[in-house]
Amino acid sequence: MSMPGSDDDDTNLAAARALRSKGYTTYLPAVQAYNADAFIASGAVDMFLSGTKRVIDQNGEVGVHAWADDDGNSDTDFPVGHEVHQRYINYYVEMGFSQADAEAFYYFTINAATANNLHLMSETEIEQYKLRTCKLADNCENNNCVNDIVLNPANLPSGETGTIHRMAVNTIESSVAIQDGANVTYTAGQGILLKPGFQTGNNALFHAYIATCTLPNLRPESESISLKVENSKNSNIVEPCPLLKIQPNPFITSTEFHFFLPEASDIHFVVHDSQGRLVDTFKQIDLSKGWHYTSFDAQNLLVGMYSVTLISQTGVSTEKIMVIK
Repeated sequence: MSMPGSDDDDTNLAAARALRSKGYTTYLPAVQAYNADAFIASGAVDMFLSGTKRVIDQNGEVGVHAWADDDGNSDTDFPVGHEVHQRYINYYVEMGFSQADAEAFYYFTINAATANNLHLMSETEIEQYKLRTCKLADNCENNNCVNDIVLNPANLPSGETGTIHRMAVNTIESSVAIQDGANVTYTAGQGILLKPGFQTGNNALFHAYIATCTLPNLRPESESISLKVENSKNSNIVEPCPLLKIQPNPFITSTEFHFFLPEASDIHFVVHDSQGRLVDTFKQIDLSKGWHYTSFDAQNLLVGMYSVTLISQTGVSTEKIMVIK
């Protein structure tokens, strides 16, 4: 969901080639379409390109920039056509790009932002440089948008299994179980009713959104969630993951991490730069259920994009921050 980059380009490209050989589809959801933020940047973009089918939803967030080596050399220090550029261009050709498209995308990335900064690609640029082969709407056999959905043991005896996104113009009503390990999302325009019999299994994920049912963009128009759960001894509604909001963002020297814990927990913050390198980590213990905040000092950080991950006993949340000067 949140992939800021890689520590080692050689290893990253080798891993990406191994993924390519398996024929996988790579998928980038729209930013904040789910509880966790979604984005790829830097070396994670190269790994994303290993997909034989590459799905990027509208509002998918892709960040690119120039590279720099351990000696302080940047790719823009070398002229077009220099051999230092070839390993990336050759890799893109291996991933199915034409020679011209591979060169166009590569030189775009190194000129879009310096190594210490990040350029977020527009929808036009994502299409122009052929990063996606399709949007989710082109590959959503199970994502049928209907007026109303009623799920019960009669029409869904095995319950919800696998990964599925059910969408309704008006309402979704469910009295079936979400099985172990399933990843289920309900999106409805008016309301979602969870009746006796609805429950979630071990390691299952359940997301609910009140949003207009449209394709291909599955990003909810509203983050508000309206759920009605009828009392049932069999219901087992899991607590949500911790919420993380960062304000102000972007910022110059300091900001505040505001976070909600669904239950008492120790927490651990981890901060990585756009290359995926660890730049800071700290923890707080014995925090109560509810909202908390802590200040974050970024005076020692360079200008650029970073990812902040909150780890608690109930789950993980990640957000991006931008340091400016």
